[in-house]
Amino acid sequence: MPKPEAIKQKKIEHLQYAALKLINHINSSLDKDNGAQEGIFRISAPKTLIDARMVEIENGKLNFEKLSQIERAALLKAVLRELQHEKVSLFSYQQFELLKSAKEGGEAAFK
Repeated sequence: MPKPEAIKQKKIEHLQYAALKLINHINSSLDKDNGAQEGIFRISAPKTLIDARMVEIENGKLNFEKLSQIERAALLKAVLRELQHEKVSLFSYQQFELLKSAKEGGEAAFK
């Protein structure tokens, strides 16, 4: 049985990686649409959807392709709130570098 500290660390890593992927997805879609969607962070997705996705993220499932921009933005806000609650750094240096390379090279940086 894993130690509680190890479980918590894995949860944080999943949340951090989910935030990176969500930022990349949102940014890519906005680039493709020339920023056509306004207010994606003002509108929220259904709470049941966000809660279900948060459980998936904490278990390591990070598939966001079928979500709308509004749903991705709402999920990103939930992930960031959870990371803030955990009182940890948003990203490590390596994760920040991954985000930068994804911006330059696309989704392939996450594989």
